[in-house]
Amino acid sequence: MKRRIPVILTVFLALLGIVLLLGVLEPVVNTWTQNRIGRLPGQGVLFALRLSGAGLIGFALLVMAFVRFVLPEQEQISARLRSALQALDSWFEKRLGHIVNFSAAEKSIEWKSFNRWDVLLLALMLVFSILAMLERMQGNYPLVILGSDAANISSMAAAHNNPEFFAKDYFLNDPSNFRIYFQLHVLLVSWLGILLGNYSLAFVVLLGPTVFLTLSSTYWFGRTLMGSRIWALILVVFNSIPVYLLFENWGLADDSVPRTLIQALLPFLLGLIWLWRDQPRKWPLIAFLTGLLAYIHAVGTPTIMAVVLLGMFSQMPHDWRFSKKVAVSIALAFIMLIAASVFIANYLGARDHGEVVNYAQMINMYRTYFPPDILNVPAAMQQLFRFYVGSWIFPLGLVGLFWMWLCRRKQRRFAGLLLSWLVGIFLVAVMLPFIERTVETYLRILPIETELIRGTRYFVPFLGLAFIGGSSAFSNILKQKWTKALLLLFGFIFLAKYYTYHSTDFLLFEKTRSCLSQGNILCAETTDIQKLMIVLQSQTPVGSGVFFAQDARDTLPLAVRYLAQHSLVYSWKDRAVGFSKPAKMVNWDKIYTQLADYSTTYAWFLQSPAGFLDFTKNLGADYVILNANPDQLFVSDIPVTIVYQNHSYTLLRIMDSE
Repeated sequence: MKRRIPVILTVFLALLGIVLLLGVLEPVVNTWTQNRIGRLPGQGVLFALRLSGAGLIGFALLVMAFVRFVLPEQEQISARLRSALQALDSWFEKRLGHIVNFSAAEKSIEWKSFNRWDVLLLALMLVFSILAMLERMQGNYPLVILGSDAANISSMAAAHNNPEFFAKDYFLNDPSNFRIYFQLHVLLVSWLGILLGNYSLAFVVLLGPTVFLTLSSTYWFGRTLMGSRIWALILVVFNSIPVYLLFENWGLADDSVPRTLIQALLPFLLGLIWLWRDQPRKWPLIAFLTGLLAYIHAVGTPTIMAVVLLGMFSQMPHDWRFSKKVAVSIALAFIMLIAASVFIANYLGARDHGEVVNYAQMINMYRTYFPPDILNVPAAMQQLFRFYVGSWIFPLGLVGLFWMWLCRRKQRRFAGLLLSWLVGIFLVAVMLPFIERTVETYLRILPIETELIRGTRYFVPFLGLAFIGGSSAFSNILKQKWTKALLLLFGFIFLAKYYTYHSTDFLLFEKTRSCLSQGNILCAETTDIQKLMIVLQSQTPVGSGVFFAQDARDTLPLAVRYLAQHSLVYSWKDRAVGFSKPAKMVNWDKIYTQLADYSTTYAWFLQSPAGFLDFTKNLGADYVILNANPDQLFVSDIPVTIVYQNHSYTLLRIMDSE
């Protein structure tokens, strides 16, 4: 009976392929697309269906051949493969035996105890984390000016606590606009914001714990995997170096955004997979913890789910039948989905599927306003691959996998696990978005999602782990100390190359060192933007609408939301509303287009004060902030009053027309 199951499935796939190849389903497809998008599908869609049918038939034939010829001979085939592998091992022993001690390859290098050196290193990591948090506060404490993503999250936290303050806000006036982004960080900042009375400071205090988690989790994972303290530290440094990757980042960051928190927790998850590789009964716990990551960083969680599932699949006992492995994998995936179910329901409920928008118009806006090539998977991968090669992580990752293979047994098993992780990233972050974009283009439907491709950033830590882990394992079996030292030196050269190739500014604590030299731990000063926010919050009515944008793509004005807690009637970041409400993004595009006609909003104000004020009033603004000092601004003949001025900004109140 068990042998019949794959035969039945194969026959079913073959019949389905024949149906598609003969075009039997084309009338159904025509009817569905006519009702769904108001037109018949193009010939490309019908050709793709027939091509899929041919592919299914070919796949079914391959499966039939496998069941008929390979399965009955699997024991003999396995024996031949083992014999070939042993012969290859013998060949390498003869060629490399003078520098490599292959007998040492069978020894297990374990982290057997936690000693004073580990305590010292963790203490240094804690000091580093505190310095990172202090560095972020220096010069703008307590009203910290945040980066764009952090500013957006803090703004959502402020709106969550006080929705009445944002009645005139373009994005925050309706909670359904940002339900899709409502995750752990928003809750943490909203709670800390009440405690500290400041939503930006609430965000910054998360930086210290996040940095410490990143450093300590990577060190624990490195020691668990490699045993070696020095190679674990090299892994920590590699994983901490901040690099920019097309439309994503990896490594430490100035702000503790969701991607950095999930990066900090990932080593713990991967370490559990390795530690419990022979304990399948504990795998449901790993699956459940993986699903919970959706509440931290939903964009990266699908990729991690695939990584974890394929990783556990690769470690399943050899005596399990393939059908059992598949069944267990499905059960583990179901556990992940249950853990993430609340977020999934929230995500699906936040999207307005009933809105009718022009497909060509929306796609053009996506391509214009979203990161370059985020909808073009082949072009994005070409650019990313250049980074992987130029920074050495791809070629050296392959070298590391080869070294693991040379080290046999335990390291070969980890090499297989690492390969399964890389395949998981490729399937979810590359293949799935590519298939999605292809189907969506043919059917002319808006993207179901645009963010899975960001999961390609996980190639960085896993390729780096392949080289560093492989180097550590290979170092253990080298006979000569000078070869071990040479390999370690190359590890440091790799770090230097990686750091200088495409790194963003690393945390060197220049401001904190300067402050400490003055005898202070924290040096505070109030900048012009902070002075402006203080006045805006204290001297204008609650719920006032504010227009503030130096140009159409300025993100600094988000401070109006998270510092002054006022409504912002336009922001560059508000284009994100397109994910949940495409029609609202069409309106946002009209606003953006008007602003983009001028180099700055101040230039528009000087050229046509009345037209500019009408524009801001139509957006619901009660106040306007211009990047102009008192010597530049003259407001004698227009219906505004100057509320506040400093060297950089002027706050105007728009008077009611009589």
